[in-house]
Amino acid sequence: MNPTEQLLSELTSWLDSVLLRGLAQLRLDDLPELERLIRSAERLGMETLVELLTRQAEHIRQYTFQPSEPEPEEWIGNFFRLAAYAKMAI
Repeated sequence: MNPTEQLLSELTSWLDSVLLRGLAQLRLDDLPELERLIRSAERLGMETLVELLTRQAEHIRQYTFQPSEPEPEEWIGNFFRLAAYAKMAI
């Protein structure tokens, strides 16, 4: 498996685990995995993926520390943009 396929496989696994837990269960424990995925995407020059993953990590931090911010529609929308990216890239 090439590095891009490996990254997309790991991203898909993380997305699936979040969907199984429920989007409302995003938590700080997800950040190390997201940060690892961000570093991998940066190494591969996948700028759009880096942006989506970074935005998701920021939403998790905001949601954890300030549950009323960001608006749920915003972070849920970003999650599904990330999922669509992964699906289209496979």
